[in-house]
Amino acid sequence: MTDRFKQRTLFIVGVLLLALVLIYIFYRTPNTFLLTLAGLLFGVLFHSVAKQLERFLPYGVALGLTLLFIVGGLGLFGVTLGPRIGEQLGGLLAALPLSLSELESRLQSQAWGNWLLGELPILSEAAQDSSDLDLGTLGPAATVLMSRLMAAASSLMAAFKNIFYVLLISIFFAAGAKLYVTGLAKLFPDEAYARRVMYRVYQTLRGWLFGQFIAMLTVGALVGLGLWLLGVPFALGLGFIVFVLEFVPTIGPILASIPALLLASTQGMSTLIWVAGLFVLVELLEGNIILPLVQRQTVELPPAVTLFSLLLMGTLFGFLGVLVAAPLAAITLTLIKLLYIRGELGREAKLPGEIQETSPKQALVQSSHAERSNA
Repeated sequence: MTDRFKQRTLFIVGVLLLALVLIYIFYRTPNTFLLTLAGLLFGVLFHSVAKQLERFLPYGVALGLTLLFIVGGLGLFGVTLGPRIGEQLGGLLAALPLSLSELESRLQSQAWGNWLLGELPILSEAAQDSSDLDLGTLGPAATVLMSRLMAAASSLMAAFKNIFYVLLISIFFAAGAKLYVTGLAKLFPDEAYARRVMYRVYQTLRGWLFGQFIAMLTVGALVGLGLWLLGVPFALGLGFIVFVLEFVPTIGPILASIPALLLASTQGMSTLIWVAGLFVLVELLEGNIILPLVQRQTVELPPAVTLFSLLLMGTLFGFLGVLVAAPLAAITLTLIKLLYIRGELGREAKLPGEIQETSPKQALVQSSHAERSNA
């Protein structure tokens, strides 16, 4: 038995043991891994901005300025628009039950509306749970929904430790990016190849974050402005909800349209139609103009892959799983294309956010594959 065979055997056994340990830890404490992934996303964001400033300043100074700029921007937002948005969100929570009650009254005046109310068991169950409230069928459902929302809001204090952990580990990732990449690359036989793979994953996360932020900002602003022009109350708060929920692809925009449509229904059928048309128009603009322009430099995920990852992660890990589902799907797609389709099969596969059909890094990967095949 040669020394090389012993080394390879020990390496394989070590990797398998490490994988088993990680799987066991993930099974016991999945939130730790999900929060770490969220911290990695923020670390990529901080690192990307700092790398742009590194052209003029040392990296440590650039990273410090990046953090100060982000904190200052959030503080300015909180001082200028924060109180107004908070006031509108509070008014929105108070207005939604009344909107649901009024919508129920309109549905009861139609034959198809009565049938629809009878086919929604969640509403009838909520009515039984809140039979003492004379708000009709939809009113108690709204009351139950609002109570759950308030309970979720009261648990935010318990979530502060998770937020602190995410921010702290993101700063560590950004500050020691070279150290972590070097240490992780040394665990693989081909250190240079491992570095290239990690760089592609970094590019994928950076592109996904940039694309999502542009989409969130644009769609939220367009919806808020459109609702304000249509005279829908709490337009700023509704635009902020759209901005936040746009972070979750595919499902987020649909959920964001529900409170706006409910409020629009109290303004008359014509307003409801205009608001529905506004959301359809904004989604068409996002899908055909905004995202295609942004995704030339960022990441484009197939809708089926996005939806599957959202449902899978949401079912397994709840709300936190939904938040990290899309970037995790982008990472998985990149690794499959880079390591398997290109690395093992030697076939062409366009990586997320890749501009050229054959980039220098792709040629390097294909060269590595050819060398391993000829050996």
